[in-house]
Amino acid sequence: MLPTLELVYWPIRGRAYPVLLLLKAARVPFTYTEIPYDDEAHFAAKARGDIDPDEWPFSALPVLKVKGDEGEAVLAETGAILRYLERVVEEELAVDHVKQLNALDQARVDMLASAADFNSSALYHFAASPTWLEGDERADLERERILPFLRSLEHQLAQADPVRDAALRPRELKGGGVLFGAAACSIAYTLSMVCDLFPLSLAHPLAAASADVRGTLAERFPACAAVLRDVEGSPGFAEWVASGERKARWSNRRAFTPDKTRAAAERWDGRRGEGEKEERAR
Repeated sequence: MLPTLELVYWPIRGRAYPVLLLLKAARVPFTYTEIPYDDEAHFAAKARGDIDPDEWPFSALPVLKVKGDEGEAVLAETGAILRYLERVVEEELAVDHVKQLNALDQARVDMLASAADFNSSALYHFAASPTWLEGDERADLERERILPFLRSLEHQLAQADPVRDAALRPRELKGGGVLFGAAACSIAYTLSMVCDLFPLSLAHPLAAASADVRGTLAERFPACAAVLRDVEGSPGFAEWVASGERKARWSNRRAFTPDKTRAAAERWDGRRGEGEKEERAR
């Protein structure tokens, strides 16, 4: 029997997004508790040590509150939450149980998840700059962070590897859901964020066609796009998106809002932005 689950987070996608990818695709019941965000109050409380370490381990969100046959716990850190959910959902709901990977194969799968998590965290740090999506900062972000990550991930995913491919594929569950493992959810999370940051040069594989798009993730990095398409296109997750419940914002950062990311993309990446790029190059 699945434990009772409560996911606690801010009113954004953020680091809870890969957890939501797993839970919604799997159609696992859980409670979502949204905490209002006050930047100054939160960091002041954190600095004073006023945040209850039992309620919020490591003074961070998301946390997953678990209550079941194995006991009660408050789990922090997205990677730990994902690995816990992958195991417990597999054990309780999988139609056909998969064989546990040996240590080396598991490390090779974890390597992909770790790379994705590192790069998503880096994007939040870049967003501390109010001009991170403009001009030279945007060019540096794309050239030095985004594209090297995508090229490396594409290289790994494009190699014929039955063991790793099986770990990234969905597993059929009782109740009509599918289980994507921690690695697949971490990868899809980071790729989804990248596509939202660069919607006209790395357009999402599930996005509607647009005349202003000059490049898509599927054209440039097809193996990456396949993982993102599989996870975000799963029926359970797609139904949740269609319901309108998915948050629009990725971050609490003031420079990382949907309107600002879209405006920057139209200015610098879209076909209408070519004139401005040429002007900058002179």
